[in-house]
Amino acid sequence: MRIEETIARMRPIMSSWRFTPSGFSKESPSAELLLCLPREYLALLQHLGPGEGFIGTEYLRLYPLEDLAAANVAYSITEYLPQHYLFGSDGCGNALLFNLALSPTSVVKTPFIPLNLEFGTLVAADFAAFLDTLASVPPDFAGTLPLSPNPETLGLEVHEPHPVVLGGDPSDLKNKVLLRPPVHAQACVFFNRMVRSIGEQSPAN
Repeated sequence: MRIEETIARMRPIMSSWRFTPSGFSKESPSAELLLCLPREYLALLQHLGPGEGFIGTEYLRLYPLEDLAAANVAYSITEYLPQHYLFGSDGCGNALLFNLALSPTSVVKTPFIPLNLEFGTLVAADFAAFLDTLASVPPDFAGTLPLSPNPETLGLEVHEPHPVVLGGDPSDLKNKVLLRPPVHAQACVFFNRMVRSIGEQSPAN
């Protein structure tokens, strides 16, 4: 299915597509990277542009291509998830990544804390299937589409000051703050190193 047809399927259940600068430094993607990224993903960015919004019942945030290199460095992706590449998030504390070790390139979702595939899920075998999943509304959904995004969350990532993996309460609203992506990345690196350190000191290791 062509990307235009996929977008046409998504439009009726898609909220307004909003964009605000992430704050990451800009760097043109290398030719090598562009060859690794799924064609459907590049085509979607070309048609929609970077941004965020609801597609069906799922929230999608796509970083600009020029932000990807800095974002992956800021979150230390290669340190924790070799051969994976961050391209966005679900706006709810989970990173969306490509598994570049596979062909076709699969889409993986994992919490930003911890960046560990044991806590992640395979969302789709390739990006086309990922878009198909977004365009498919769960049969038990009884609400009205498109859903309306909260304007106060535009461009911000959800962070839990007491991460769930360290005993934090995921349902406690006081345990949730909104951070600009570069600040969020710093917080994630701090806690991911703490989680790894605790794991290395555990008796099992």
